[in-house]
Amino acid sequence: MFYGKRFLLTHSSLGLNKLKQQIQATRRRLGQNEEEFKTRFLEKLNSNMELFKQECFSYMQLMSREDVSTTVKILARLEEQMELDKAVGLSSEQSTLLTTALRQCHIHSCGSTALDLYHSHANKADTSTFRDSLLLILDLLYENQEYESCATLAKQLLTSSEVKSRIPNLEDLEIVFIFGVLSAFRMNSVTGLQLESALLSRSVQSLLSKNKSLLTNSTLLFALYCLLQKRVNAGLNVLDIQCPQFPSNIVKENLKILAFLDSGHVKKSLNILSSLESKIIRSNSHKTRYIMFSDVFKRILNVGSDELYTQLIHRSRTNMDRYVQKQTLEEHLFNQISQHAHSCTLDDMLIEDEGHLDDYDDAMLKEKVQKVTGTARDSPLFSLHTTKDYDSKSTLSVRSTPTEKTMKIVNGYIVFTDDAAS
Repeated sequence: MFYGKRFLLTHSSLGLNKLKQQIQATRRRLGQNEEEFKTRFLEKLNSNMELFKQECFSYMQLMSREDVSTTVKILARLEEQMELDKAVGLSSEQSTLLTTALRQCHIHSCGSTALDLYHSHANKADTSTFRDSLLLILDLLYENQEYESCATLAKQLLTSSEVKSRIPNLEDLEIVFIFGVLSAFRMNSVTGLQLESALLSRSVQSLLSKNKSLLTNSTLLFALYCLLQKRVNAGLNVLDIQCPQFPSNIVKENLKILAFLDSGHVKKSLNILSSLESKIIRSNSHKTRYIMFSDVFKRILNVGSDELYTQLIHRSRTNMDRYVQKQTLEEHLFNQISQHAHSCTLDDMLIEDEGHLDDYDDAMLKEKVQKVTGTARDSPLFSLHTTKDYDSKSTLSVRSTPTEKTMKIVNGYIVFTDDAAS
């Protein structure tokens, strides 16, 4: 099997690198108070005390793998609080917390928690948050080799009557389709073959009708899947019935060679191979032109000898660079399909190295957080140099560093105070 390092989306495009930078900034700000903050926050979460979005955001940034499952409870509590305010759907703050929770699920490889969050909250989110949540979950499931869950989710979405309203952008639909098709193939089972067939149904193909190349390569991959599952007749039917409009390309012809070899029609396979070679010779092209993929070549090497076979193999052995592609059919089709999902820009590539994270501007982070979350009802956690008495109108300035402060819960708020002030 062929596996790429980051085969589809980049960590930067999913917002994972940005979250790692925010985590560093929050840890610098909390200093030695980090563990105490997490303990106090969990006390609030397990009681009837009101939660505030900045506290939740900070806790989510500091979570270990063992803590990730608590995000389901946090968002459920916030939703209860919103219902008391008679709010409908997810607020912008809840949307931010949802995507943060899902990014932590991705970082810590927690697929089941991500699915719980998705089913509980994503459908209530706006289109943009739903899209971000969906891509995070699909990428997480695919990278963790949870292929059945990934393919099933993609199929459910693409065959839903609400698919156009939930995913209005064609490029996003294509990415969901690609995750589904590749995951179903990776399952390498009858169930996976059935999922692949459902993903190539007429209704789904009509959604993607503008991208002929993607549909062509996906259908050819389905034909290969049929052959790998020993469904030779089904594979030939796909090539002869579903693909009549496809040009006579190398991939299609190589798939037919495999199908005829599997069904015992060796002469037909060798005739196709000879025909491909003749077309290349007649073209008088000086460019490298392949007539076989490496896996097809290996299969033909195992065929019993006759005059045509001996001639073809001899020429191929002596002209490997000219006649035999180094990739397998699977590798070629995966590359052709996945290139439609590549969202990597120059900036993404420059910061893709996970071992390198530039220092993050704390002031810039604080400004961004304030713009996203507001300050009216929030814990002053992101403003650690000031504590506020919420029973009065006075504000006490604190000049000490966070590591010199003690932490208290004041009227439901987690605040830092120095010993003198307390």
